[in-house]
Amino acid sequence: MGIMLAVAGSLLIWNGVNRRFKTGSDRPNQTASESPLNVEASSYQEGAIPRIVVRGLDFAPLHPVEQAQHLDRQDLSLEAHPTTEKSVDAPGTITKSPPQETIRTDRPDLTGLITDTPTPLKDPHKRLLIDWLAGFDWSDTEIAQLRRHLSDPRAAFRPEVLKVNVNHVESEDLYTQHLTSESVEMCLEFWETQGKKITTAAAPDKIPPEIILSILKVETNLGKYPGRESVFNVYWSLSLADNPRILNEILPQKGSGSDDDERKRLKRRAAWARSQLRDLLYMSRRGTGVDPLGTVGSWAGAFGLPQFIPTSYRAYGRDGNGDGVIDLDDIEDAVASIAHYLEVNGWPKGKSLKRQRKALLRYNHSTFYADCILALSDSLSHRLNGLQPIQ
Repeated sequence: MGIMLAVAGSLLIWNGVNRRFKTGSDRPNQTASESPLNVEASSYQEGAIPRIVVRGLDFAPLHPVEQAQHLDRQDLSLEAHPTTEKSVDAPGTITKSPPQETIRTDRPDLTGLITDTPTPLKDPHKRLLIDWLAGFDWSDTEIAQLRRHLSDPRAAFRPEVLKVNVNHVESEDLYTQHLTSESVEMCLEFWETQGKKITTAAAPDKIPPEIILSILKVETNLGKYPGRESVFNVYWSLSLADNPRILNEILPQKGSGSDDDERKRLKRRAAWARSQLRDLLYMSRRGTGVDPLGTVGSWAGAFGLPQFIPTSYRAYGRDGNGDGVIDLDDIEDAVASIAHYLEVNGWPKGKSLKRQRKALLRYNHSTFYADCILALSDSLSHRLNGLQPIQ
């Protein structure tokens, strides 16, 4: 009798976990009917999810319906990486079919995510984060997974990240360094070895190769500097930025209302960071043996050659070399993802500079950034004509 009761109890627990996953209660989203993108839920097969790899991480992106629901959010999660506080609108209707790479029908392995005896967290900032998220709509599964990652010795609170987010100001000087003859020569040398891959990967979305080259140069210096911060640490640290205790630590009172704008900015950034952290955990949960701390990027949480954030990666990441995975450190996948991002966000079929600039501003909201990309690409276009890549 005791054995039968134990088995019955185990089945009840498993069914409860299974129901939670199947209903998606650990990752709430809007219903398809609420999305302005008009993506029909019935047009996609359940479980048709391509595999993705970023710096050795293996996970699945948004289901196309979930992608449409996610893009409906009116917040900063639509940008490739955050630089300013300018708000953005949904990018419009997605008409492309979802990529069909390696199809995965397996359910995520929840082993180790749900436990009756969570690992104690000694770091006060880590404990503060768990307590702080209790005031938001995070599920038990998400909290359990987050706690497990916070228990990793690589997880560390990064107050420097908070300060950078407070003090960072976009300026023209940040981009003029890319508008030199040396930068042009670097791009041309890169083109000689990678030109064929760039042309092939960008072709489906008809994005000019000089635009792709310019973005790769400005974002990561053609892959030489993708960033050194743990993306997980960036997001969980920044998720605390609107906690009163942390606000007072990094923004001590300076007088009557002197830091109000900075506090408001940190509150917006904290809400944004929580959405990115949530997506990073979700992507990890959809794979097996995934370590979110293994992804490194910028102080803003952007990673890979094109410097995507998790929401952009899940929505726009593409397999450019046909190997069935999406790796943003691979040149072909990075190029295909950049091209798809720009195409979905309004890159014109003609040569309208106004519309090109508008699409680039969706990639990065800095006007200095958009002007730099257009200027550098203009210099490159004259030099690329007749220059045949070696391979």
